[in-house]
Amino acid sequence: MLPDVDGLEVYRRLRAAPATANVPVIVLTARTAASTRDEAKQLGVAEYMNKPFDPDHLIETMRKHAKQ
Repeated sequence: MLPDVDGLEVYRRLRAAPATANVPVIVLTARTAASTRDEAKQLGVAEYMNKPFDPDHLIETMRKHAKQ
């Protein structure tokens, strides 16, 4: 967990900054609540993955979004 803001707030700040507004964001989190996942998807995150995660799946997901 982040100390001052949550990951979705970090995402909002990335979207607000011109230099990072179009960078695909993969959320890797311990939060499993459907409401958090739904909020992230509504905000436009590229992918939402829960911990524990499969490293191979993470790498493949990163490759997929790096090509876009």
